[in-house]
Amino acid sequence: MRWARQNGSTLLPFLDKAGEAFSFCEPPILRSVLHWIDTQAGGQILTETPAATGAQRDRYIMTSLIEEAFSSSVLEGAATTRQAAREMIRDQRAPRSSGELMVLNNYHAMQFIREQAGQPLTPAIIFELHRIVTEGTLDDPAMAGRLRRGSDRVVVEDPRDGELLHVPPDAGTLPSRLETLCTFANDLNPPPDQFLHPVVRAIVLHFMIGYDHPFVDGNGRTARALFYWSMLRQKYWLMEFISISGIIRRSPVQYAKAYLNSELDENDLTYFLLNQTKVVRLAMEGLQNYLARKAREIELVETWLDGTAYEGRFNHRQLDILKTGARSPGTQITVDGHKNKHRVSYHTARADLEDLLAADLLRKRQVGRGKAYVAPSDLTERLQGRKKGSS
Repeated sequence: MRWARQNGSTLLPFLDKAGEAFSFCEPPILRSVLHWIDTQAGGQILTETPAATGAQRDRYIMTSLIEEAFSSSVLEGAATTRQAAREMIRDQRAPRSSGELMVLNNYHAMQFIREQAGQPLTPAIIFELHRIVTEGTLDDPAMAGRLRRGSDRVVVEDPRDGELLHVPPDAGTLPSRLETLCTFANDLNPPPDQFLHPVVRAIVLHFMIGYDHPFVDGNGRTARALFYWSMLRQKYWLMEFISISGIIRRSPVQYAKAYLNSELDENDLTYFLLNQTKVVRLAMEGLQNYLARKAREIELVETWLDGTAYEGRFNHRQLDILKTGARSPGTQITVDGHKNKHRVSYHTARADLEDLLAADLLRKRQVGRGKAYVAPSDLTERLQGRKKGSS
């Protein structure tokens, strides 16, 4: 297999610690998945699915950003829950633990990446990305957004038994390695005989940050964020709606093995490419299933309202609240949380909730210093017009 791969391999402009080049090949299975990603990543699913049209787009983007921020943090050891992370970000409350701070930093980093998608990659952008990712979490705060020093012991160890898995390149080589990385990331129009598939380019960026380990901490989070930057810059807009870390978190051992196999088998990145294209495909299939499920849920709520006094009365944001409340009675919704989830003004968010309160489909209660709207236990019956006087 090694001989076959070397015979048809493509050299990359990156060298390992011994001065040997990294390379990869494209076996049929890799070409097949790359083709599938190309056909799916243009975003057509967002217009084919009623639940994802128009004003829904921002809500799905925010959901994806939160999931990626959460999963990428948990991969690096953050201790928190998805629900706590979601509520923290949507309610804009301060983080209550180091795990929540990691999630919030990752969320801000993903927002930063979206803003920089139209810009060429520079060391300054990478430094700022790392600063955002690690703000308030490093033992030495001065190392946020700075390359590691020669005196810093930065290695990759097996968390189970402390076995040494990877020693990154010497710190003195990092500035030049970072310049090579940026040149590679920005070279989007090579000659035809040097064409590199855009998804391969993004995955190689991901790998090389992990291999170089240019920072004392936060390398994995920075690497995965740069993958998103590269995919968005190369017009794979559907990537805004998926979380690769959510898939990686299910099989972290395979993720680690893909890194190790690529390094140990003569710098053959084919292992990592196969792993990460599979991750992207699974994430995109998950999005398709998610959108289809959301469409069915909204249609079900609308069916409940048919023939009642509520038919045609509520907008898509209110239908989402009713769907959630019917599924989870007792759910609490704040004006700020609703505003941030749907990217609307405070006035619009409050009007949505007050309208549902006036329709007797939500209750209002005191929560701490503020008010929250609560889904009653019999919301489904109310929606179906079974409550006396509702139809």
